[in-house]
Amino acid sequence: SPVTATASCGVSQAGLRGLAGLPKALLPVAGQPMLDHWWAYLSSNRAISEIFIVSNALHYKHFERWATARHLPVDRVVNTGATAPGRGRGVLRDVELGLRRARHTMGDIDGRDVVVLAGDTLFFKDFDLERILAFKGV
Repeated sequence: SPVTATASCGVSQAGLRGLAGLPKALLPVAGQPMLDHWWAYLSSNRAISEIFIVSNALHYKHFERWATARHLPVDRVVNTGATAPGRGRGVLRDVELGLRRARHTMGDIDGRDVVVLAGDTLFFKDFDLERILAFKGV
């Protein structure tokens, strides 16, 4: 079955406030925003059919612009509504908001597998989503 990926980004970054005015997931690593590394990996994987980005209200516009520049529909960027560091409801709530948006956008997602990623964290070179999907039998 198709896989939906949800990346949690810019949700809690109390220690990085004011750092270039950007959310951590959009800070440059090896010449490009950190989230671009995930985007390149996920968008080239045939098993991944949909990608949703979850962000707090403080950084939503940054991710909206990022998505537009990569031709990701803006309705795939989810605003948690949190307006200050420490005001969010937690990462599980954020994932739930991403899944709710996926249901609203795509209809019934009950037989789909979901991959949840921290968009502000890089993966090792040997990260292999195919092994994870094969383990699950996707």
